[in-house]
Amino acid sequence: EYYQETTTERGRLPPAPSDCSDVSFCYYIFARVPRGKFLVVTNVSCTVLVGGADDFRLAKIVPQRGDGTILPREHHFAPIQTSFDTQPNNFYIIQGTTSQLIRENERPLIYMETLSGTLFEGSCTIEGKLLDAP
Repeated sequence: EYYQETTTERGRLPPAPSDCSDVSFCYYIFARVPRGKFLVVTNVSCTVLVGGADDFRLAKIVPQRGDGTILPREHHFAPIQTSFDTQPNNFYIIQGTTSQLIRENERPLIYMETLSGTLFEGSCTIEGKLLDAP
């Protein structure tokens, strides 16, 4: 079945949401995959505001187990700067296709990292297929 979820919830130690101001990394947090299912994420799309003097280094989708362990199955995306603001803040998009597997009781996270502490305001959407686990 088709699956789509958008989140603005973010944090440094998911799944608990927290403030991502003045830190160099942040996770966008999505719902856990239900028991008996797995999710194949096929599309990722984010719009994010980061500090203008900062270098947006990396964005990736990673799964997190129910016990909080972040797993090394990851897919990287290139952040693309779309505008520069004099506040100073920069707007970025992260967009791409993937075949990221998220198993039952895991949750997808979008990890973002900059060179130094900054803002990570915005939202992320994932799309894919929710399938019965084998």
